[in-house]
Order: sequence, then C-alpha cells, then structure tokens
Amino acid sequence: MIPHRIFDTITNYRANRIADRLAGFVEPGETILDCGCGSMRIAEMLQERCGARVFGTDVIRLNQTHPNFCLCSGENLAFGDKCFDSVLLIFTLHHMRNPADALKESLRVTRRRLIVLEDVHRSPLDFRILKILDWYGNLLISKEMSFPFNFKTETEWKEIFDGLGTNLIAAESIRPTPWRPSRHRVFVLDKKNTRPPSLISRT
Repeated sequence: MIPHRIFDTITNYRANRIADRLAGFVEPGETILDCGCGSMRIAEMLQERCGARVFGTDVIRLNQTHPNFCLCSGENLAFGDKCFDSVLLIFTLHHMRNPADALKESLRVTRRRLIVLEDVHRSPLDFRILKILDWYGNLLISKEMSFPFNFKTETEWKEIFDGLGTNLIAAESIRPTPWRPSRHRVFVLDKKNTRPPSLISRT
C-alpha cells in the first residue's frame, strides 16, 4: 500500500493539474456542479482560481466539511432544471451503471455546459490496464466504490454525446499524472442554442 502522505501528495498534484486545465473552460463567478466529486479538491481549486460557486454530489461522502455537498447519484440528481452554469463529470462516468442516464441528468441541471473527463481505450490490452488501475487506485480512496468498468473508446463517447444533442466544442488529451500508462480525454460539451462553438478556441 502507498503511505497516506505520499498518496495525498500525488492526489493534490493530480487535482492541481486538472484544475489548471479546466479553468480555461470556466467563466469567472459561474456556478458549477461537480458530479461524482469525491473529496471536492478540484471543485475547491476552481473556486479559488475562477471565483466559481461550487457544489458537489457523490454516492460516497468523502468530503465531510463542504456545505454545498449533496449525497445523491449522478443518474438522479437532487436539483431542479438549469440550476448550474456548468457540470463537471471528472473520471466518474465509468463508475456508473448507466452513464448515458447520468449525462442526461447533467444536461437537465446545467444551463450551458458539460465538462467530461474520461479514460479511453483503443485495444483489449488498454481496457485490461484501465480496469487494474481503476480498481487499485480507487480502493485506496474508498472500499465502497463501485466498479462497473464502463470504459469506452473516444469514438463511443462522441457517439453518445452526439445522440444527446450536444455541441462538442473540444476533445483534448489530458495527463493529470504523466507517468500513468493510460489515455485520458477532456470533452467540453455545450447545450445546443447556448453559444456558437467558435467562441471557444484552444490550441
């Protein structure tokens, strides 16, 4: 097992890299729901960087102190329609039995945007590696974690997003932990009729 001090250092390093990347897609002062938020480290970092007002949901309560945490599933969010400017789904969809239902719920509660981070695979070997890394890494966080291993290829995710009627405005590689032998993608999805995709440009 990894000592807690080392694990916390790695976790904070990873969260900082993700928050730095996502800050470019978040507007100052907007309201954000982090669905499957875990400890809420990333949401809190975005609050510090962008002045966002952040909320978190998860089926396991890992954050014991944040006042804006709600214990509920991503497939059945306890919020009304269009409550948030953006919804984050950070490496959480593959833990859900019905990721498409969770995406529909996230689209229901957002006014503008979904930001999805996911592991993707290209081969059966990739898939096996993802399962091992996901199982071991998350057991270090909580033994209550669910492992349906709903990993998909990048093409499969894009087909799901297209079927939900979203505008895919960015699909980029991201490496929260550069030494980890897996592929990660960040997908930025706008609800249709919110703003033209050309207003967002990333190099």
